[in-house]
Amino acid sequence: MALLGKLQVAEPELQAPMIAGARSRDFGEMDPSDDATEAYLPFYLQLQAETYHDIKVAGKIPELGDFGGDHPLILARFLEHLESEADKLLRLASYPAAVDAAVLDMLAEQFLGGRANADWSRIYSRSVVSEEKDGTRSLHDLLRQALQERERRDRPELYRDIHRNLFTWFAARCDGDDPQAITEQHDRCFLAAVRHFSG
Repeated sequence: MALLGKLQVAEPELQAPMIAGARSRDFGEMDPSDDATEAYLPFYLQLQAETYHDIKVAGKIPELGDFGGDHPLILARFLEHLESEADKLLRLASYPAAVDAAVLDMLAEQFLGGRANADWSRIYSRSVVSEEKDGTRSLHDLLRQALQERERRDRPELYRDIHRNLFTWFAARCDGDDPQAITEQHDRCFLAAVRHFSG
């Protein structure tokens, strides 16, 4: 498939399970030779391509069993093959809705021992982080949800503490000096505070 070629996965024997795993379940049974874009979910192709490259960076050889399967398995493999620094940063970046530098730096100060311990460029370059026209970055929603579920299950106290910290941070940015001058930024902070309060 063209996308996997662009993602520098050249081996046809590895492309086949990647493509099968990325098929949209909404389309039912499909002809394996069908290369229609709408038949596939690019997110799962990208996750598998990232897993492929993470395996190679670790000095290992990607194998057939590293790819394909259902969507939760693809996501679990991606998380399993992350090196520890990227895993730590992606976990923390999964808390706010937007991957905003000021928020991430505040989280690094509070939960990673300082901003110097967080090289956010390590995750900005990954395909799981998208950038909107206005410059807003965000994690792919499926990845963010999976990471948040993992955080809630594996580290419930930290999960609670980070959401409380984010609530406080956003709530402090809701108010302005002039109650008549509520901006779009105030609205966004209010909505974020509510989300973290219930998180």
